[in-house]
Amino acid sequence: MQPDESVNASLYRRQFWGGIVACILFAIAAVLLRGIRWDETYEHAQIIAGHVTYPPGHPLAVYVHNAFSLQTYLSAAVLKLGAGPAFLCGLRNILFLLASILPLYALVALMTRSTLAGLFSTLLLLQGILLEFDGSYPTMVWPEIYSNGHIGGGVVLLALVALLAGAHRSAFFLLGLIPCIHLGQWPPLVGTMGVYVAYLLYVHGQERKAPLITSIGIHNTGNDGRPKDWRVPRVGPVGFTRVRCAASESASPPSPIGTTRGSPERPTRGTRRLFH
Repeated sequence: MQPDESVNASLYRRQFWGGIVACILFAIAAVLLRGIRWDETYEHAQIIAGHVTYPPGHPLAVYVHNAFSLQTYLSAAVLKLGAGPAFLCGLRNILFLLASILPLYALVALMTRSTLAGLFSTLLLLQGILLEFDGSYPTMVWPEIYSNGHIGGGVVLLALVALLAGAHRSAFFLLGLIPCIHLGQWPPLVGTMGVYVAYLLYVHGQERKAPLITSIGIHNTGNDGRPKDWRVPRVGPVGFTRVRCAASESASPPSPIGTTRGSPERPTRGTRRLFH
């Protein structure tokens, strides 16, 4: 990588993570300024914590005790520690808003290589543009009270962000965690991950003479004596690019998640990623 490319990559990473911090600060400020709203999980947490008693066989109590949700049990633990409704609902409000804007920002910024486009997409979301695409599962934006499913959806988008950024361990960790957060959001992610893995296996079958394609990349020496770098598909300015073998000094779009260590003089293995 040329010196100017290294500077551009470093600048992009700072801008990308700066946008992440901006999303977090915005979510906190918005809840504090607009006020804390009642959250559905507080009602469920009261049942788990024993603060509210329902008669035997009541549908809500049966549902809460039999439909496991990590969100509900963590909220109940917060109540057990002595927190009041304002603290718990305020925390849930921040998570609700953050799960709406942060994954969308990261996904758009990663695919377009533009932090400005990522921030603009969150503005459209806050204007409720997604509500027109409501299907069988309702889509909402804070300050609505139903946060469980939408936090689960935000985690699904974070898994896709990790997948596209090449942080495969983080992506598959979230794939296994999501059923504990919200089971209904899990099947679409399983399908997406399955298609992605099938594509990688297909590409590997087409490149049998190449080194094993892995998420960390493997350097080898070409006929011209220069190190070459095999990589899995990565997101470029317009989406997926084909798996390719390129000289290590060839230009490539910067990634906000990690960079490959090594130089043309000394091929090395391994990728440093900030997600894991």
